[in-house]
Amino acid sequence: MDIAGKIFSKEEADNIYGLPLVSIPVSVTEFQSYIAKTTDALMFRFEDNKIYIADKKRNVLNDAATFPASSVFHWFSLSVINELMEKGAGDTVSIELRDKEIVSLTINSFTLEAGANCPPWCE
Repeated sequence: MDIAGKIFSKEEADNIYGLPLVSIPVSVTEFQSYIAKTTDALMFRFEDNKIYIADKKRNVLNDAATFPASSVFHWFSLSVINELMEKGAGDTVSIELRDKEIVSLTINSFTLEAGANCPPWCE
């Protein structure tokens, strides 16, 4: 799996990708529990203003939901997520939906974007 994701300042991300339309706060402790359940990547999907977090095999970690293979998840490499966690050094991760189905993660003044969609880029 290639590296997916790039860290921006929150201001730069807002200018490039637009302001978040939906923002769901997750405690860093809870978010780290999802990181511990996967290798290489975390995947995200918004549906009906709810966030679904999945491992790289599309197993949903925060709900009992399942999705067909055609459902698009947005994924980021764990190496870049961990870098965001270090830089942001906050108590909350905001999982955001921006215009054009762009998903981003924000901690304090840093935002992770430029991830990949699965499908088509699943492995």
